[in-house]
Amino acid sequence: MEKEGHDDIIGLTVTLYLIGTGLSMKALRHVGVGTLLQGILLWIIVAVGSLTLIRSGWIQLWAPGTAAASAQNCEYPVQRAW
Repeated sequence: MEKEGHDDIIGLTVTLYLIGTGLSMKALRHVGVGTLLQGILLWIIVAVGSLTLIRSGWIQLWAPGTAAASAQNCEYPVQRAW
């Protein structure tokens, strides 16, 4: 019974995602599974790459709303939670 509830949540999540992006099942069938998987893979690569660069210090996050965030001489980096 737990499995059915979990499937319902996944189905609802996918449905809300498709509504939010304006995609329909007909459009997804027309595009094909391969293209959809390419898009998902690209999203994962960009997300992991961005996180890696942020955690390694190549990209720095700055506190929003401070003068440093909009100026080139930023002085107040966001405290890392990890």
